[in-house]
Amino acid sequence: MMKYGVVSYLSIAIGLVSLLLFVLPLALSHNFAIALLWFSGIGVLLSLIGLFKKTEKKLIVSLALVSSACYPVTMAIIILALAG
Repeated sequence: MMKYGVVSYLSIAIGLVSLLLFVLPLALSHNFAIALLWFSGIGVLLSLIGLFKKTEKKLIVSLALVSSACYPVTMAIIILALAG
């Protein structure tokens, strides 16, 4: 039976933390937004690494990718909406 690897657990932990920080009503300062963007980017990168590894199961890594990508995708939509 194949178990989840370290990349899966690390990516889901980073993804859930970034999702919670994005959803919680915090006072968003510029530094906090930049840090959250970096944190989400690391989560997305780890999720993509996990998706392309043959030894990782894909369920946790896919959930981590969705939860990590919420903030960058939302910011991209807002920036595109404001630009045009």
